[in-house]
Amino acid sequence: MAWSMRSGHGIHCDIVNPRWLELEVAKEILAELYGIQISEVEDLIQQYIVDFQLMGVEFRLKVASRAVFHSDCYSTSLCPY
Repeated sequence: MAWSMRSGHGIHCDIVNPRWLELEVAKEILAELYGIQISEVEDLIQQYIVDFQLMGVEFRLKVASRAVFHSDCYSTSLCPY
């Protein structure tokens, strides 16, 4: 297939990335399943990405703070970490 599933966008190319096509189909399915617009599905995906990135930053900060705070754990057997 050489065009997007949403023909209203007028996107045309010779080669379609199969993952992109799967994502477009999944967005259409979710929109129909939940009775919302595709743009709302895209907004939800964007928010999920932002939330996921923030969780990653928080996790890295937590790990880094433990590494700094407990840097002497190797020298004592009393360290709970």
